[in-house]
Amino acid sequence: MKRFFLFIAVLLVSISTACAANLTISPVNNQISPYDSAKFLLTVSNDLPKEDVFLISSNDMWWSLETVPLKDYTVGLSVPPKGTSTTTLLLKPREYIGFGPYDVEIVLQSQETKKQISEIASVNVREDLIDYPTNIEVSLLMPEKLDLRKTTSIKVQLKNNNRKKFDDLTIRLNSSFFDEVAVVDLASAQSKSTDFSISLNKSIAPQKDTVKVQLVYKDQVIKEISKEYEIYPYGIFKASKTTEKKFLGRLVTYTFTNDGNSKYTDNVLVETGYFERLFTSTNPDTTSISKDDAYYLTREVTIEPNASYIINVRIDYKPILYLIILIIALAILYFVFRSPLIVAKEASEILINEGGINSVRAIIKLKNRSSGTVKNIKIVDKIPKISVFERKESDTLQPTKLYPYADGTVITWVIPKLEPGEVRIISYRIKTKLGVVGELRLKPVIVQYGNRKTYSNAVDAVSP
Repeated sequence: MKRFFLFIAVLLVSISTACAANLTISPVNNQISPYDSAKFLLTVSNDLPKEDVFLISSNDMWWSLETVPLKDYTVGLSVPPKGTSTTTLLLKPREYIGFGPYDVEIVLQSQETKKQISEIASVNVREDLIDYPTNIEVSLLMPEKLDLRKTTSIKVQLKNNNRKKFDDLTIRLNSSFFDEVAVVDLASAQSKSTDFSISLNKSIAPQKDTVKVQLVYKDQVIKEISKEYEIYPYGIFKASKTTEKKFLGRLVTYTFTNDGNSKYTDNVLVETGYFERLFTSTNPDTTSISKDDAYYLTREVTIEPNASYIINVRIDYKPILYLIILIIALAILYFVFRSPLIVAKEASEILINEGGINSVRAIIKLKNRSSGTVKNIKIVDKIPKISVFERKESDTLQPTKLYPYADGTVITWVIPKLEPGEVRIISYRIKTKLGVVGELRLKPVIVQYGNRKTYSNAVDAVSP
């Protein structure tokens, strides 16, 4: 009977000893990648009336175990009598073990009772939590100089050198003058190109700038590169004109505007006509040139960007009117004030003796071309000193008077009147004192009427 009670007492002591400690494991972070450590709070309660130390271990060879602080693992977790102690438990896969949930048994052994207690730490190994190192190659292909007159194509090339796929990866392309965004999906080991078409304001001044490419993933910039470029300087003249009609002409205003982004110098051209240019003036002055069978007015000008230069072209045909009026006035004056008499002198019947001129017949023709009668007409002729006048009764009109002068002899005739359209011919012969070799000069005839005079032509008698 005593043995029975003794067995019951030992059994109760054993049961009391086996239940002298309690273990709880609470997850702090049990969702990990294969490269991370799961974190748990390990709490041990000691029911013994004295301090106990528990050694922490695991029978799962695929997991490494640590505690924070580390001495709780290397020395053991000390638990006061009738008290509790808590430590941080870290579980990390020893190598790549695959994705999915795992149950890891954690074993604690009491140094006092040599008994073990255990609890399961559940860990979920997830692929989506792998923090791959970001290794994306980025290339930026663009001209070194941007021509604002054209749309510029900029290409961003990506190559994903990661095992990780990037969904909704944002490509941000920006500079001082543009900001473009594109969103792409980039699979593992995939290469992809994205094109951006850039059209800039044509008035941007020439300058250097920097364009940046940023890769943004989950609101974080994971890659950034930059490149310098230059705004290309250019100038271009845009022409417009307005026309204002004037009397016998017009005023044309040409406006040349520099639509470029820098100061520009060039020759501006204004088309004109061959005849029209004779009556054209400009302000400021221009020069006339011929090009491709056309005529232009040109001037070299320099215009700042977004500035204008004005050339006023005035075409004035009034000088033609003035010229016509002048011609008509001169014609009227000519017919009003011209001599009514026409006189002409000829030399004929030239006689040669021993190689020289011996005698010459002079003929004077006088005509009244007016519509009225001209009265008291005096005809004066002069013959050179080396010649003498031969008077003949057969001459058409006998001289009124002959008298000498320093260079020869003066002969005069008087005609009382000439009717309208009437023609009178006076013929006489002169004889040279010596034979004249070469030519004999006969001076012009002077015709006097009223207070007016008219003259004939001079005549040269030439020996053969």
